[in-house]
Amino acid sequence: MAKDPPYTYRGALKILGHGSDSLLNALDAVLGGFILSSVLTPVAWAFNLVDQKNEASGLIRKLVHAGVRRLGKAKGKERYELIDAAHTTIVMSAFFDVVREGGVRVSKDRLSALGPSFDSVLDLEGWSGCLLGAHDLTVCYLNLGALIGLDESSAAALLEKAILRYRAYFADLAADVPEFSLWAHLGGMAELRNAGQAVLAAVNAQSRALDRLNEILLARGIEHDDVPTRRAKLLARSNQAVLSKPITPDGVGVANQVSLPAVWRIYQVPRFRSAITTGDAPTSGDDWESLDVRDDLDRFLASYLFSPRSVENPLLLLGHPGAGKSLFSKVLAARLPEEDFIVVRVELRHVTADARVPAQIQEALDLLINDRVKWGDLVDEAPERTRVVILDGLDELLQASAGERKDYLEQVADFQAAEADLGYPVVVVVTSRTVVADRVRIAPGTTVVKLEDFSDEQMITWLEIWRDRNLPAITSGRMGELKLDVATSLSDLTAQPLLLLMLALYSADPKAEPLKAGTSREVFYERILTSFVRRELTKALPEVTQDAIDEEMWRLGVAAFAMFNRDRQSVRDHDLGSDIKVLTQVDSDLEPHRLGQRIVGRFFFIHTDEADGHRDQDVRRAYEFLHATFGEYLVAHHSIRVLREMARTRRSTSPRRQYDDDLLFALLSHQTLSNRGTTISFLTRLLRKLPTEERTDCVRALVHLVGEYRDRRGGTGFADYRPIPVDRLREMAAYSANLVLLLALADDDTPLVDHAERIILARLWRAGLPAPSWRPLLEVLTFSSEGKPMKRVPALPGWATELAYYDMTDDVSGLRTHSNGLALQGYDVNQLPLPEVIQTTGFLLSTVANGYHNERAPDVQFFLDFAADQRVPDLSHSLYGADVYYAVVHFLKMWLGQLDYKTVRQLVWLAHDVSGPAMLDFNHFVPAIAAFPRLLVDFPILNNPSKYNRNWGPVVLLAGEEIQNEEGRALLRPLRQRLAQDAKAVEPRYQAMAALRWFAGISSRIEVDAAKDDRATE
Repeated sequence: MAKDPPYTYRGALKILGHGSDSLLNALDAVLGGFILSSVLTPVAWAFNLVDQKNEASGLIRKLVHAGVRRLGKAKGKERYELIDAAHTTIVMSAFFDVVREGGVRVSKDRLSALGPSFDSVLDLEGWSGCLLGAHDLTVCYLNLGALIGLDESSAAALLEKAILRYRAYFADLAADVPEFSLWAHLGGMAELRNAGQAVLAAVNAQSRALDRLNEILLARGIEHDDVPTRRAKLLARSNQAVLSKPITPDGVGVANQVSLPAVWRIYQVPRFRSAITTGDAPTSGDDWESLDVRDDLDRFLASYLFSPRSVENPLLLLGHPGAGKSLFSKVLAARLPEEDFIVVRVELRHVTADARVPAQIQEALDLLINDRVKWGDLVDEAPERTRVVILDGLDELLQASAGERKDYLEQVADFQAAEADLGYPVVVVVTSRTVVADRVRIAPGTTVVKLEDFSDEQMITWLEIWRDRNLPAITSGRMGELKLDVATSLSDLTAQPLLLLMLALYSADPKAEPLKAGTSREVFYERILTSFVRRELTKALPEVTQDAIDEEMWRLGVAAFAMFNRDRQSVRDHDLGSDIKVLTQVDSDLEPHRLGQRIVGRFFFIHTDEADGHRDQDVRRAYEFLHATFGEYLVAHHSIRVLREMARTRRSTSPRRQYDDDLLFALLSHQTLSNRGTTISFLTRLLRKLPTEERTDCVRALVHLVGEYRDRRGGTGFADYRPIPVDRLREMAAYSANLVLLLALADDDTPLVDHAERIILARLWRAGLPAPSWRPLLEVLTFSSEGKPMKRVPALPGWATELAYYDMTDDVSGLRTHSNGLALQGYDVNQLPLPEVIQTTGFLLSTVANGYHNERAPDVQFFLDFAADQRVPDLSHSLYGADVYYAVVHFLKMWLGQLDYKTVRQLVWLAHDVSGPAMLDFNHFVPAIAAFPRLLVDFPILNNPSKYNRNWGPVVLLAGEEIQNEEGRALLRPLRQRLAQDAKAVEPRYQAMAALRWFAGISSRIEVDAAKDDRATE
């Protein structure tokens, strides 16, 4: 028989009563066999919880106290289960104690149908160790109230008392249990008084390099019967060694005069955001922005490590390249106290990518301490300590694996479950780059942490420690320093730990040209890249010439184009090596992947993803710039360099000679330069800084190439450069787009593009380029009325690019149709720098949709007439049909409370008429059905219960109870009965909460008395 988990009420009581048989048997008898019986008896146990004459409440309190006494010595799996069970019990007890004390009458008949459904309402499976807030408790207790039949007013009256009672019970636990003490202090509980002073002192301590995490974890004061073995101590020493090592990553050359601070001294605990996943993907970029940035990662981790959920699913830690994920994982391994934890850090780049998780852990142990420790030995020799496994570099594992490994995190969770079943819980932390985290399935309820950039205060602290460490060399002039004003002006770079270190190392070189706060970005990147290129070349060459620097910069440019033309942020070593062979025409016997490794793998500002690194012949790497702007600058720099050299060659030979644009075509015929906004900024500044004569030559070359792009006959020197599959139409579209864009950015007296050619170009770009390329192009590129290419300032918003296309192709009908739809969706088309026709019709329909000052309903009949006048053939499949459909939805959402039935019926009919089967969404019309049930008669298609989702279906159910009109209730009854047969629709969490919320939001619109409904249906 499956074991009841501790986040269920029955499971919690069983766990707390283990070892207290007489107490557990007494409570089981009072609750009618609910705890120990194999057959549930819902009426007995649920009714007795609220029976004023029953002793269940007192027995439950005694059971919790018995569990707390066991926690004094409990360790490992037993401790996690007791903590979980105690919390589940106080959540339930707080509610039912208040119900009982309030004298609320509860029907046995109502309770008889409940069974174990209380657990689904509690929804404590995802509790991750914390003091529950008012919102979560409100949801929980309103659900419980709805289940036992409390009316809304009774539930509201008891709610505040139940929340206060829960906090009181939580404070009682905090007085005796360190974990609850930590969660209470972090939750700001004023009820604690003098409880948990040791934990409180640790929580409030100053933090350096995660040392506060160590203090909080030790404050639990757990005494172990076993003694750390020599092997466990060896592993702990290996982990702790990182704290005394210098901050610089391996392989980075440092000038002799630089004294590097140790990790423990300079490491800044990252700021972060956190979330609990609700689906199979991590929180999206927009969702992350809505979450608060926190600066107490050590406290957060302590809270998480105390929680039972930490041994059930891995914690996923995300960050961009250069955010410091790997160093964080090392510091975390070093700071977890060896008294309570055994930590194994696994660098996934150095283990077999396709191996099972236990095998990868063992490989890492073999590498860490020279094959002296086995995973099984660590488990057997220290059974009372919690194991922590840190899997660093999920992105590198995914890059190297022969399969997709989408189930890798599921495999990790299975490993945790198997270890827990053996009685040895294990916490797992997995680190990964943010951009690849969506390549694995992530279980709902997984804790995800995203590392954030340094704050200004952290950056200043870091620079102060760096300066203090190197003060003698700085004051003597043997070493330069990164000034605070410069660092602040480059905050988009210095906010990232590795890039801040890179800038500090650059500035430390007394021969490097000092950075100033006003230095332009293109000059800054040129200096930084040139400096590091020179430093690397110095290691191998007795004398470094400018030609050698230029050649190395070009190879870095090839890497930048390798990423840009594949529309990726990284490139595999084999692809990079192939590109280098073609574009640099290097004669090398090296295999492409070896060539790629040799050329760029040694640069500090390029992040290397590596997997299977323990097998030299099989190692696979991918490269990515620590900051995307390095690659964007190199793309802009080399685009202008190649253009200049082409124009200069033509000018120095013969005006009659054809432009040799083979290399320019190879580089610019795959993606549009507008794909990266920063690239456009670099291009603009680099072009406008050219000497006048040279810029004129470049413009002349671009004009010629634009005129000849359709008849281009290129050479074969770079024909083997194929970053993406060959697509001749795309090549022509991308190349012509980039040529015209460069003309616009040059801002010269550019010759005109005639009207017909402009239309041809626009249609070519749309036909030949994917939407992610042509849309950004039209955001920044336009033509003057005379046909001169121009850069848009400011750029168009992304939603307006369709209008820009219609404008560029003189499609007035498309302009009208699309602008109307955008206006009805709430977009302010009147502010766009586009023709008057858009402004006129857009303003008209915007006014219609939104009403007059949002005070009275709009003129719906005008809109209905306008829609009829604008009909086009096959309206249901046209762009305009979609606009009309969503306009109807918008009207109903905004003005339902002010519309009569005749108007609503006309609007619903219009939406039905213009929508195809895939577009019609019944959920859009639920408020209208609730207000006017007669729609179910006039539109029988709306009676299909399978078309309503679990958020809106319950609204129909509740509407039948709320509507005062008997005729309306009768019309809704068949649909309600069919919806009630759907288990999802009547699932308590959706019926009791989601429906109540939605219904509350529209209740003012459906309070229709009988007389009003009679008038509306006439």
